[in-house]
Amino acid sequence: MIQHLLVSRRGDAYAWFAAMLVFVFIPLASLSIDVTRMMYVRGHLQTANDAACQSAADALDVPLFISTSQQRIEPGLARRQGGVNFLPP
Repeated sequence: MIQHLLVSRRGDAYAWFAAMLVFVFIPLASLSIDVTRMMYVRGHLQTANDAACQSAADALDVPLFISTSQQRIEPGLARRQGGVNFLPP
C-alpha cells in the first residue's frame, strides 16, 4: 500500500500548476500592469516635455535674436508662456 503511494504520480499536475502559477503567471500579470502604467506615464511626460520646449521657444527675445544672434529668454514672457502651457484654464 505504501509502496503504491510512493510510486503513484496522481496529483502531480496540481503541483506543477501551482508552481507555474506562482513563478510564471503571477509575475507576468504584474509585469503587464507595470508596462501599461509605464506607457501611460511616458506619454504624459512627453506631452509635458513638448509644452516646456514650446514655452521656451515662445519666450525667446526675438528682436534681440534678429539684431545680435544671441538667444535670450525674456523672463516675463517665460512666466506668461509657462502659465499658458502648464496651468489649467
